[in-house]
Amino acid sequence: MRILVTLMALMFLATPAYAGKSKTDDAWTEAVSVVTGSVSGEAAESQIDAMQDEMDSGYNSLDRSDYYALASKMFDKLNALSAKHGGKKVRKPGWVD
Repeated sequence: MRILVTLMALMFLATPAYAGKSKTDDAWTEAVSVVTGSVSGEAAESQIDAMQDEMDSGYNSLDRSDYYALASKMFDKLNALSAKHGGKKVRKPGWVD
């Protein structure tokens, strides 16, 4: 019985962090899609791919607060890249600031 209670407690404690990271990952994916559609050139696309790889790595290895910090930095870099190549600006989610 103790094991069942412990497992349920762990499940409830782990779920919010996963949901927060998932929500951030969804926002990132949408932002990348917008920027990719508004810029052209292999240099921009390769930089976006590198940022995507970094976000994927962070999703699997960082806790929620560290992932938010990474996402904040990546949104800033994505907007800078987009501006440099004449693309659209994307909104950084408020929860990652």
